[in-house]
Amino acid sequence: MRHDHKPLERPLVILGGYRAPYHVQVRVLTGRMVSMTSGVRSDALGVSFFFDGSLEESADWAVTIIERQWPSDDPDWTVEVDAIGISMGGLVGRHAWASDLRTDGTHRKRLRLKRLFTVGTPHRGACLADRLTIDKPTREMRAGSGFLRALDAADADRDYELICYARTNDEIVGATRSSPEGMNPYWVHGPWLFSHQTIARDWRIAVDIARRLRGEAPFALETSAPPHD
Repeated sequence: MRHDHKPLERPLVILGGYRAPYHVQVRVLTGRMVSMTSGVRSDALGVSFFFDGSLEESADWAVTIIERQWPSDDPDWTVEVDAIGISMGGLVGRHAWASDLRTDGTHRKRLRLKRLFTVGTPHRGACLADRLTIDKPTREMRAGSGFLRALDAADADRDYELICYARTNDEIVGATRSSPEGMNPYWVHGPWLFSHQTIARDWRIAVDIARRLRGEAPFALETSAPPHD
């Protein structure tokens, strides 16, 4: 793939995880995806949420950055994109599509998604958030939170493809929680230590996403329930 670039059908956005600096997750995955698809760096945009105080703020920031990169004439929607959400970033993508409401009560554009690939995203709440919450984003990622219930309710009208990936031995999110209720993820075995922290660097997942973005047959063909977190 690195020696046989293929153009992307639409812009690609990589949405970072909880408090993760840009260079730790987003920059690495963005570079890998570009190298395995079009080879054109301007085709992809990475967004980090290091300072945001809520998932609503993160969604607003993502839409703002996307509008700067690829302005849309539509008053209600951004340009259509494919997006990869790393951990919390998957929830940010879902919320940016589902709601146009900012925390101050004003309105913004919604994120027009064609496909959303989520990687270790706590769709059913994060295991760690059940035991420890230190700010609003972690409370929103607790199982059964009002934020997660609202996302699930919005899914009734979902018009984009949601593709979920997980890795076992994920002590922070949990592989069994890495897809919404009623769905199973594509999963791979992870290392005993730092499985979640390094999931964005897993070549197996990155290659499968890249093949889908290239319009080629993916390696992961069937989802199933992970055997354990």
